Order: sequence, then C-alpha cells, then structure tokens
Amino acid sequence: MKRVLLCLVACLLATMAVAVTSAREIPRVGLNIPVRVGPPEETGPTTLAMVLSAYGADSLVLKRTREAYNPVTKTSSLEALEAVANKLGYDARIATPGYDSLLIMLGQGIPPILCIEPVAGSLGKQRFMLVANADTRGRRYLTMDGRPFATLLYAKVIATVWNARDGRVLLVTRRR
Repeated sequence: MKRVLLCLVACLLATMAVAVTSAREIPRVGLNIPVRVGPPEETGPTTLAMVLSAYGADSLVLKRTREAYNPVTKTSSLEALEAVANKLGYDARIATPGYDSLLIMLGQGIPPILCIEPVAGSLGKQRFMLVANADTRGRRYLTMDGRPFATLLYAKVIATVWNARDGRVLLVTRRR
C-alpha cells in the first residue's frame, strides 16, 4: 500500500514539474508602446502616433500625424506616413523585409508599422498595424492598430495578410 501511495505521489510530482516547466513563458523581445485609440480608417496615423509616443513625442507632434490621412480616399498611404514622420523630425523609410526580420527590428528598438493592403479585386482599403513585441522564436507577434487592445497574431497569419503582396513596412527612428 505504501508503495502504491509513494508511486502516486511521485507521478503527481512529476506531472506538476512538467506543467510548471511547460508553463514557463517563452522569452519575448519588444517595446513598451503606449496604446492609442483611433478610428478604423485612420490606422496609419494612429500607429505612427503610437511609435512617436514611445519615442517621447509631445501631444502637438502626435496630433500632426493626422496629416497623413486623406479624407477623400478615407485612408493613408505608407508614403504619406513616411513624409509626415520625416517632416516631424524623425528618420523614416519604407522597406520590404521578410516577416523573419520583424524580430531583428524589435531587437534594435524599432517598432515596424506593417502595411496590410487589400487583395486585388477586393473592396478593402489599406490598413496598418504596429508590431509591438514577439516571442523570440518568431511564432507569435503582438500587434496594435488603433483599437483599445492589442492582438496576438501567429507568424503564418502575418505572412498571409502582410507578405501576400509586397510586404512593405515603415521604419521610424529618432533622428541622430
């Protein structure tokens, strides 16, 4: 009877050890990006404002990010966001890296703004999402797009919706 009880306790302890080990959080790389809420059609200016806010921009600068919004087309372009960021005193450039480069950008302290373009023939408009952090395996990314909450996306989803076209990204850094 003692042996059975001892075996049960040993099995229970082994199960708990496996559960604790597997529950350890996967290391993450990322940035502390303040959440900013904006209208769905203004994901571009909103994500740019989040990046500039993380860099310490004041409220006047953050309001000027709306200059990238085109009220006629009811959207923004990556080029307009780049121009506004440069005009506001930041270094901004458009790049076309693979999604595997997102981890490197985050590790360098650069929060990438992804341009999600609609598939040809669809009625959608460009949307933008900011990658705030990721697990170090590059399997899951925490994204922000102007909603009051962040969204966890798997790499396969990002590869499908972002890299399906040309996989463009806006990289904004402080001026040196």
